Amino acid sequence: RTHAPVSLALWLYMIKAYTQTSALETIRHSRYSCQLAGSKDPSRLMDCTCIPDGSLESVVMYAIIKTGGKQYRAEAGSKLRVEKLEANPGDTLEFDALMLGGEKTVLGNPTVPGAKVVVEVVDHGKGKKVVVAKFKAKIHYRRKRGHRQPYTEIMVKEIRA
Repeated sequence: RTHAPVSLALWLYMIKAYTQTSALETIRHSRYSCQLAGSKDPSRLMDCTCIPDGSLESVVMYAIIKTGGKQYRAEAGSKLRVEKLEANPGDTLEFDALMLGGEKTVLGNPTVPGAKVVVEVVDHGKGKKVVVAKFKAKIHYRRKRGHRQPYTEIMVKEIRA
């Protein structure tokens, strides 16, 4: 399951709510939901599973894909900025999954057999400008050059396992 980092204030809120609920109930917060099982002991709260978006019914399935020499975590419906791809906006691409996660984690060697991530190219663009400056003292050597890295924004349509 996906474990989210939870602040101390949220833990205290959940401990207070936990001691006022019965076993196997769900504590809902504006950003997290925690399903709690067991006794009324607040120390058992550390065993709860916190899932962002308040979705307890389904565990989010994700895949790790590799493109442009980097690895990305892809969930269905998420947008990613990857290194520039030679594809037009609206094109559909498939990537091999290096790892699948969710209810059960499956590692590939190097990829998971039969697992594909289907994405749609949304847009192309350039990142923020990075200024490269060179300077040498006492000899009036100064060079300034900017660079904007091109990227492709993709939308993950589905993960086929």
